[in-house]
Amino acid sequence: MLESYGVRRMHAIATSAVREAATATNFIDQVFVRTGMDVEVIEGAEENRLNLIAVEQSLQNHFEFDKKNCLIIEVGTGSTEVIVTTAGEVALTRTLLIGPLRLPQQAEMGSRIPPRSSAC
Repeated sequence: MLESYGVRRMHAIATSAVREAATATNFIDQVFVRTGMDVEVIEGAEENRLNLIAVEQSLQNHFEFDKKNCLIIEVGTGSTEVIVTTAGEVALTRTLLIGPLRLPQQAEMGSRIPPRSSAC
């Protein structure tokens, strides 16, 4: 299928769902066995870095990141990544353990959502 779309280079990554799964190793092994693809499990900080690069590249001809303050939010299934930039420099990043897959469980438990954070 990748060949039919002309994909020449591919890098498979996994985020919070696999990172926190008790069966992560089994999942990664099964992906390799069924597809031949290696899966790299990345941390929230790397996810934030990749999100920032993607946003900057997508909007590079439409928005001057180096002159603006920005709030970038990516809502994933198991976590929400928040990036704040000031004049093009990363001022703050946060990984919030909230996403559509977590909400029903958290609502049942009435739990508070603890942030995992890294300040830059």
